[in-house]
Amino acid sequence: MPNDTKTPQESHPQRSWGNEDATTERPEEAPQKQTNTPWLDTHEAAAYLKIPSAKALRSAVSRGQVPAHRVGRRLRFHRDELDRAILGNG
Repeated sequence: MPNDTKTPQESHPQRSWGNEDATTERPEEAPQKQTNTPWLDTHEAAAYLKIPSAKALRSAVSRGQVPAHRVGRRLRFHRDELDRAILGNG
């Protein structure tokens, strides 16, 4: 007897269950937007400070080495504060 159960992709074709085709860009692979805002997200701040990863930046924040602001559950970084922290004036 054939198996008549449907996979999540078949029963909900409008939803993506991880079967994205190779041409679809994921958020972490999307090109960085050029904005004039002084606020950076975790990935932008890590790149700005030349820190190897967002995880390493979050660790530096938890140690008090890098100033950050919480917006809900997310971290945001102000360029001027990062500059002052790098120079040792902040």
